[in-house]
Amino acid sequence: MEENKIQCVFSEPQFSPGIVKALLDGTNVKTAVLDPLGSEIPLNKDAYFTFLSTLSGQFLSCLD
Repeated sequence: MEENKIQCVFSEPQFSPGIVKALLDGTNVKTAVLDPLGSEIPLNKDAYFTFLSTLSGQFLSCLD
C-alpha cells in the first residue's frame, strides 16, 4: 500500500470491516464506510440527490 501510495480503503456497511482493519493495521492509510446502497437514505423525491451528496461526502471524508 505504501509503494502504491494508497490514501484510503473503503468498507461497506453490509460487510464486516474486520478485514479492512487487519489490512491497515500498522499503516497510516485512512478508512471510511462507503454506502453504495444508500441504506440510510429515506425514499422521497430528493432521495437520489441525497444519495449522491452522501456518497460524495463519504469519499471526501477519507480522501481529504
